[in-house]
Amino acid sequence: MIKKRLCSESPQSFSLIKDLKQRGLLDSTLVVWDGEFGRTPLGQLEHVDEIASRDHHADCFTIWMAGGGIRRGQVISKTDDIGLGVREDPVHVHDLQATIRIAWG
Repeated sequence: MIKKRLCSESPQSFSLIKDLKQRGLLDSTLVVWDGEFGRTPLGQLEHVDEIASRDHHADCFTIWMAGGGIRRGQVISKTDDIGLGVREDPVHVHDLQATIRIAWG
């Protein structure tokens, strides 16, 4: 489901993974797709005459990784129904960084 939804939004990322796999390089290459911050799930207004926008959200964000020995198909941690707060198995950024460093070897 995620692959189908994101494929249309990030075709280059999936093409890279497919290419690495075909060349036998995916197991030794870590691909990380993430951003600096998540985005708040609700729009915010500073003034009534402006368009609502979403702010940075440091507590909840999406990341996916492929290759580099990362086990496929994992979902780690969960947010509430609207993505405002962590509800299950929070992961500290230091643990995420450690996972990436371990995958680097």
